[in-house]
Amino acid sequence: MIMKKIRVILLLILGVFLFSPFFAMAKSCYVDKNSSNGDGSKDKPYETIAKSLDKGCTKIKVKKGKYKGVIILGKGVELEGDGDDTVILGHIKMKDETSLKNVFVNGENVEVLKDAKANIKNVRIEGAHIGITTFGSGKLTVRNCKIQHNGKGFYLKYGENIDLQDSIISNNGEEGVDIRANVDGIIKGNVIESNKEGGIEVILGKSSLNIINNSIKHNKASGIAVQFYRENSDFGDVSIKGNKLIGNGNYGVDCKIPSGGRTKPQYWAKSINFGYNSISGNGKGVLSSRCKFKNDKIDEATLTKEEIENKKKKEEEEEKIKKEKNEKLEQEEAEKQRIEKEKEQREEEAKVKEEKIRADLWKKDKIVQEFSEETKKCHLSENDLKILKKRGRLKIFFVGPDEEMIKRYEEREKKCAEVISKVENKMGEIETDEVKKDLKDNYLYKLQQQIGVITAEKESYKNRFGLWKWVRGLFGK
Repeated sequence: MIMKKIRVILLLILGVFLFSPFFAMAKSCYVDKNSSNGDGSKDKPYETIAKSLDKGCTKIKVKKGKYKGVIILGKGVELEGDGDDTVILGHIKMKDETSLKNVFVNGENVEVLKDAKANIKNVRIEGAHIGITTFGSGKLTVRNCKIQHNGKGFYLKYGENIDLQDSIISNNGEEGVDIRANVDGIIKGNVIESNKEGGIEVILGKSSLNIINNSIKHNKASGIAVQFYRENSDFGDVSIKGNKLIGNGNYGVDCKIPSGGRTKPQYWAKSINFGYNSISGNGKGVLSSRCKFKNDKIDEATLTKEEIENKKKKEEEEEKIKKEKNEKLEQEEAEKQRIEKEKEQREEEAKVKEEKIRADLWKKDKIVQEFSEETKKCHLSENDLKILKKRGRLKIFFVGPDEEMIKRYEEREKKCAEVISKVENKMGEIETDEVKKDLKDNYLYKLQQQIGVITAEKESYKNRFGLWKWVRGLFGK
């Protein structure tokens, strides 16, 4: 009884696993429009894609030809064509875990339904109102596709995760890639050119995107337009790095507020990360002034890493030169002020000195005037000269020099010496060297010369020969 129950349980478990979708076997089918009454095998393909879907095929390979009608790829279905010669002329809807490869969708668009994970590779889409539309909350992977000559290239709705790489998105009537708010993912290595509006438009609110290494050029509006909407006012996290934004009609990067409103402080700068883009030849300039980016942000947006480093070095060198120049100017100004101060000081000193000299000259004149009478007594008077004349040569020869006259010479010497001493004492009242020198040179020196003259005359007179003097000398008297 126990063994029977165990067998039943095992059979139930086996049945669950066998009929689970996880274990469902992929069914491969072939489609060829030129086939009829086929069974979907390689040798006998189905005639239409719709029939292969009706038959539950999950791997569908479609040969060359044109295929009409709406195509709904159910969960897990992969459809692969034979390149551009496999032309689908109908609307394609993609559900979760679906794949579309190697086909040309002409005149209709591809829709990735809500919550669906879809893969599109080597697909060409032309002539649609919108090349590829997503309905949000899913994931779209696009590789090596050509989305051209449509109304709009991509329209990516709220909550989508996008992986768009190595594709050409060109000559569409509106934006190349139109991205709503809260879209995440990567847009890399694409050529997005000659679209009639912007290359890429993205609403920043809650978006987290890496837009890197794309060639975005010759679009009629801006290369990349980042947008603010009041209903999606949160900051974004969008990296714009390594792109070539060349020859677009408006800006390389534009900041737009289509519905009006006011952004948070530093909204654009905090929502966008730049790095080493090449931006040139755009009609209105590199970056919109509305972005209000600072210089370092602009450098990040427009220059390569090497250019930024070189610019930084150049700015540092210029700053160094400026600093050295300022220091030199400061030194020159300081030297100029020092010289001016010294000049003022010298002028002040000269003024003070001039005043002192003027005062000292007055003192000197006063000293000279004070001793003028005494100075006169240094010279031989007219009376002295009369005494000298009274004793003529003959008298002097017999009698000798007049002793009284010698005493007069000595008195004159003493008087001159006293005057000199008094004047020298008075010189202490004079402060300036110039006036002291003038007093010495023009007054004391003359007095000293006068002493010399008197002394010389005295000695000359005293030493004159006298007979009586000579006789007295013989007897020791």
